[in-house]
Formats: sequence, C-alpha cells, structure tokens
Amino acid sequence: MKFFVFLIVFIGFLMHKPAFSQDQLRVVGEGKFASGELIDKNIRDANGLQASGIKIKTDLTALSIEANNGVIKMNTNPGIYFVFLSPDERVITIRKTGYLELKVVLPEVGIRLKSGQVWELTVTGDKKLEQVPVNFMVKQENVELKVDGKMQKPPYQGIILSVGKHQVEIQKEGFAHYNSEIEVTSKKNLFEISLKQVALVAVEFRSNPVGAKILIDDLEKGITPKGLFLYPGKYQVKWSLNGYSDNLREIEIIEGGDNTFHEVLTKNAGKLVWETKPKEAKVFINKELQVDKQEAELSPGRYHIEVTAEGYVTYTETIEIQSREQVSKKWTLLQQMGGMQFSVDPLDAQVVMRKNGKIVKSWKGLFASQEIPIGVYELSILMSGYQTKVIPIQIEKQKVITIDEKLLKGIQEFESKRNQLGMEFVKIPAGSFMMGSENSNKNDKPVHHVVISSDFFLSKYEVTQKQWTTIIGSNPSRFKGENLPVENISWDDIQIYIAKLNEMDTEHSYRLPTEAEWEYANRAGSSTKWHFGDDRKQITAFAWVGLNSKNTTHPIGQKKPNNWSLHDMDGNVMEWVQDRHKYLRNYYEISPEIDPKGFDDGDERVVRGGHWNGYNNYSYVRVFMLPSTKNSTVGFRLVVFKK
Repeated sequence: MKFFVFLIVFIGFLMHKPAFSQDQLRVVGEGKFASGELIDKNIRDANGLQASGIKIKTDLTALSIEANNGVIKMNTNPGIYFVFLSPDERVITIRKTGYLELKVVLPEVGIRLKSGQVWELTVTGDKKLEQVPVNFMVKQENVELKVDGKMQKPPYQGIILSVGKHQVEIQKEGFAHYNSEIEVTSKKNLFEISLKQVALVAVEFRSNPVGAKILIDDLEKGITPKGLFLYPGKYQVKWSLNGYSDNLREIEIIEGGDNTFHEVLTKNAGKLVWETKPKEAKVFINKELQVDKQEAELSPGRYHIEVTAEGYVTYTETIEIQSREQVSKKWTLLQQMGGMQFSVDPLDAQVVMRKNGKIVKSWKGLFASQEIPIGVYELSILMSGYQTKVIPIQIEKQKVITIDEKLLKGIQEFESKRNQLGMEFVKIPAGSFMMGSENSNKNDKPVHHVVISSDFFLSKYEVTQKQWTTIIGSNPSRFKGENLPVENISWDDIQIYIAKLNEMDTEHSYRLPTEAEWEYANRAGSSTKWHFGDDRKQITAFAWVGLNSKNTTHPIGQKKPNNWSLHDMDGNVMEWVQDRHKYLRNYYEISPEIDPKGFDDGDERVVRGGHWNGYNNYSYVRVFMLPSTKNSTVGFRLVVFKK
C-alpha cells in the first residue's frame, strides 16, 4: 500500500518537473582489465612505485585529464588516451570544452589499480540530449541496481537519464540476475520490475596448485579445493596464494550448469641465477647462505647480496627482482695476495705446494712470487736420497715470507703396520723418480719425471689365498696354498674384496696402488736399470720367474726384498693396479708430473710386474687387460690409509 501511495505522489512531482538538457560526459559500462598489457617497469611515480595505466577509449577529441595524485605521463592517439597513474590513484577528472567535467571514482566503475597493470575505460559525451528523471520501482527490497554499468544509490527514483536506450542490471541474492535494455522517453520514465526467485546451486572452486584462498565479492570463503552453495548470478572471484599472482575474474553461476571453476596460478616470483669465481665462493641473500645452489626463486623486491671466499675481498650489492623476471649475475672476487721467497738445499729438490689437500703449485729449487693468494698452505720438499720434509706456511695479505730449508741425507726409517688379517704394510716415503723404460716396448716410453707427493703404506707382500678366502669365502686360485699369492682373480673381483675389507675394518680404508705408486715403490730409490742393479741375471735372487719357479707360484716372502722391504715385486704373480687405460693411447706422453692416476675413463686396466712363467724381467713392462680378465699369473697388493 505504501508503495502505491509513494508512486502517486512521485508521479505528481514528475508532472510538474520539466525535462531539461545539457552537455554531459559519461562513462560507458565499467572498466575492463587488459590482461595482455603491461607497463614498462621504468615508468614510476614520485614515490618510486611502478606506474599503472588506464587506456581511455573515446569518440571525442581534445580531452583534458587530471588525477588527484597527478598524471605521470599521457600518450595520445586517435580515439585513445593512455594515462599513466600512481597505483594508489582513486579519482580522475575528465574535461572537454562545452561539457560538464566528469569525475570518475575508479573503484565505482570496477577499476582497482596495481603496479604494472593496464585497465580500459570507455568515455563518450551526450551533447544537448534531452534528459528526464526516471523512477525504478522494484518489488523486492535491498537490491543492487546499475544503469549503463554505473551503480545507483537507493531509493531508485529521480535518476536523470538521457532520452534513449539504457542497460539496466539488478541483483539480489536468491533471485535471478536481471539484465535488460530499457528505452526512456519524456513520457516513459517509470519502470516496474519484479525479480524471479531462484534456488541455491552447488559450485566448486579449484586451483593448481591447491591451497589458494577464495574471495567472492571480497569475502573470504575458504581454501581450494572448495565446494559452496551459491545463488545463480555473477560474482567477482579472486584466487590468492602466497608466492603466486592473484587471479581475479568475474564468473557466472548458472542454474543447471557445470559451475566448476579451475584456475592455474602463475608464480609471483622472479629468479636469480649466478656464477662465482672462485666456484667455492659463498653467496648470501639477505644474510641467508645459499647452500649448494646457483639459482634462487625470489618474491618481487630488493635483496642484499654478499659473496665471500677465503683469501678474497668480499663483494656486496643490492639487486631488485621483478615478478616473472630472471636476473643473471656473474661475480668475480678479487684475490688478496701475499708473497714468498723460497730456497732449498739441495737446489734440485722438488717442492709441492698444497692448500686444503689440493696441489696448487710445484717447482724445483728456488722460487719467488708476490702474487700468491693469502691462506694456509703445506709445502712438501722431496728428493731421492734425502728425507722428505713437510712444513706448513701462511701467506698473509701484502706480506712476503722468507723460507730457507735444508734436507737431510738418507731416508726415514721404515715404519710398518699390520691389520687384523695379518697383512703387513710398509711406509713408502714421498719423493720423485724417472718413470718408464727405454729397454722395453713402446708402452713403457717415454721415460718421464714423476713426483709422488705424499707418503703412503703399501703391502709388504702380495695378498695371500688365506687373506682372500677369509673375506670372500672361496678360493679361485690355480695353485692352492694358504701362503701362496691369490691369483686367477679379475680387477672387478678385487673391487668386491676391497669393499668388504673396508666394511670390516673400522679404522682403515684400502685401495689398489696407482701405477706410478707401484713403480716408484718397486724402484725403491734406485737409479739403475732395475732396483737390484744393471745385471738382469740377478733377478732370481729377488723373484720367482720362469728361470727358477718350476712352473708354479711360491709362498710369499721367500726371496730378497727390495731396498724398501717389499717382497715379490718382480715375480711370483703380476699385480693389478688402479689405473684405467685406453686402447692405442700412450698415457705416458700426456700424464701429469705430480701423482698421475691414469685416464679418467677407458675399458682396460693396467697390470705391472713379473710372474712365475716369465723368462724376462717384466718389472717395468706395462700390460693392459679388461677388468673382467682372470689369469693364474695375476694377483695384487694393497694400499692402506686411515678412514
């Protein structure tokens, strides 16, 4: 009843209120987000924030545009004004001569600015169009009503509209969305509308990855995957997950439709990728150490970088990471240097300089430099016929240290140790020697200088059958006997034996000697053709070979040892060593001078020494076999070191 009384009164008011006309700018519909366009990151407002933008489309010319916070810049093209604004701008004012100014409150037309984003807005002008007050009479209360995309304030009476067609939208929860075109005339300015009631609909919200927060019309509704019951109609939905860009879009829930909405979220992160020189340099991002990494995903923002390494000048800088941007950096640290003057007696002594166990330099005799990276080093000073000397030194920034050393003649007393299997190991002192032989085949050439830079412990005897069966449980040897050397075993078999031995012995680890270690130990500091002299016939005093073996192996240790107390290095059985070999490649031509270890890859392995069936001294002859080869002429001995 109240409704109709009000209607009669209001119609009377309209009958006495004349229609009028004026020049008017207006917004057509609502703003639209231009998802495919981005703002240059270098365009920023007075506070240093990346700009946002509005692309104003219009059929008018000579527009003037202002903003509460000021327009950063504006690009003008026919029909388009591209305005760069602060991301916190809320109001712009549009002017044109002959029209009333238009103040646009951006949130009221659906525009919510963010740095780097672009929106579109359509503006036109109604010039001298007849305008009349229009009244909307909606049966339901508390509805939302839009005319031409612009939200109206209740009560919805006396809304001034131009004569012509207009789009009307009305929404109320629980009722069907009303969207219809009306035509306004000077006589037709009253519109009665009744909304159709609808039922709730099941709706699913999903995301990849899961766990995104769902906001519907700015109200939080839960975490994906999420099921809700909502009325049919249009909603603004935002999927929000930490570390990912927000996805905002309008959805329409339809009665009887699928109503499943799935969003794939994009990481809101940039990537920092780096290289350092030296490689072992530590990288800190905002004081947090990046462990075993050369890249990091970072949220947009500014970061403090610190790169450090022992003996280098620390480097710092601040970088900025943008969303979905990759920043690549290469940091080269400046070394801090010191110096050293070194002399030694005798002058031909070999010197090996190590840092953290790695060889960094080697030389003979005198040495001087002022370009040595600072830090703690170890110098090994060695020469055949002299006792090896190892000294620690420290190179300090912008200081030169002086070192004058003298080696003592003779070699250190031989130390030995035994393991729980009764294997005896002899300490072999560090030193240097001439490796190879000119008296044999091409595989043993050229003769070249080799440095064994560290002491090591080598088996005094070849590994026996008893020592093998204790670990493996079976005896593959052709000639049986507990104290005979184990033979007829492959290089691969030995690796299994070593693995089990290492597991059993909690204090020590084992391996095969390198080829260089084996020959160095065999020569035992000698300078003659063989360690026992230049007369090949003397070999029978030191080894079981074809001349005296009677076609069988013999118990270990029955022949004379070499000068370093090692037995059977020249006979009984040949011995597998650790080195790999490549077919038709001579490693001696390219091997390093210090601690050579063979090829990094290769199908064959190296075997050294003489054997029970040999009629020549094969001590320095190299034999190459596949690691699966088994032969009654081949056994082995081991190197031991502390775990």
